[in-house]
Amino acid sequence: KSGLSKVYPQTEVVIVVNGDDSAFYKPQTLEKLIDFHLKNNNTLTFSSVELENPTGLGRIIRKNGKLDAIVEEKDASEDQKRIKEINCGLYVFNRRWLDLNIGKIQKSKETGEYYVVDLIPKAVSQKEKIGILKLTNPNEWFGVNSIQDLEKANLKAETAGQKIHFMGAAGAGESAVAALSQNLGFEVNGCDINPDSPY
Repeated sequence: KSGLSKVYPQTEVVIVVNGDDSAFYKPQTLEKLIDFHLKNNNTLTFSSVELENPTGLGRIIRKNGKLDAIVEEKDASEDQKRIKEINCGLYVFNRRWLDLNIGKIQKSKETGEYYVVDLIPKAVSQKEKIGILKLTNPNEWFGVNSIQDLEKANLKAETAGQKIHFMGAAGAGESAVAALSQNLGFEVNGCDINPDSPY
């Protein structure tokens, strides 16, 4: 909240990036999000990603394709828990709207912290125009919430940009190793006589 006062008054758009999720975003992703925000004249835009296992994370609830709510897992119904789309913690705000609403965020009773995500239900209740841009590469998002997550992030950073080519990539063993390598951050490609190869 206090940081907004340091932003130049003439700034019309403010980008907020959650520090614990942002290590692997590409510059093109940020540019795409800003462009999407401006072209659609949104009040608030944020990115989302679909995860195979979103356990422990808030789910994005849509109605007719538009944002209805973000529901934390502890509050989610069984149907909502089956949703795989989550909020990435990468936001673009209209500065004027942000100025008017950031002071309305309340401290969390559990942590004593302020959460940017609490601005989303305010925008929904005010019927503001909200955009969601889904990441095309889910590997760009990586949440760091524990020492184990940090160790995985460090390994991913070390392997980022390194390429591996698999011959026979459609085979049961090779495809499994290729998928594992991809999840660790390697850039994977391959070849196979099988036309159904994902690589």
